[in-house]
Amino acid sequence: IAAMAWIREFHDSEPIGSLGEHATIVLWGQSIGASVAISLAAKNHKFSQTNLSLNVLILETPFLSTRAMLETLYPQKWLPYRYLWPFLWNHLDSWNALGLMQRNFEKRGSKSPTILILQAGKDELVPKEHGDTLQRRCLELNLDVQKKIISGSLNNEVMVSHDGRMA
Repeated sequence: IAAMAWIREFHDSEPIGSLGEHATIVLWGQSIGASVAISLAAKNHKFSQTNLSLNVLILETPFLSTRAMLETLYPQKWLPYRYLWPFLWNHLDSWNALGLMQRNFEKRGSKSPTILILQAGKDELVPKEHGDTLQRRCLELNLDVQKKIISGSLNNEVMVSHDGRMA
């Protein structure tokens, strides 16, 4: 949010024409950061000004929600962690945030960002189904989405691999 405020301030302070009409924004989040990026994109007031344009949303090894990750990390029903999600400070929910983002962009009459999902082929933390479900959600919402699987990479290795950098 602070970075968005800085971009808006910087863009507004520049002479007309030096940066063009719009500041083009790319949000990129990795793993838990992907949920943060989607949540930021869903905040209507952050992109409601005409000088900021969210063009691309890159979701690297994204997960569905903190609740889904708790259930993934602690599948045993006898462990209390999976039941404690309502008490978390942040309820990151990528599935719902995508719907909110799409509605906000549609309400403003502006184009939703292109979404790129980068999935680690050997992700040891986030199940493959999370990326698949997010891609299906984007398609349901008529969002422009592409998904690339970076074969052989673990959760934190997507951008270290050649294929990840090329994507």
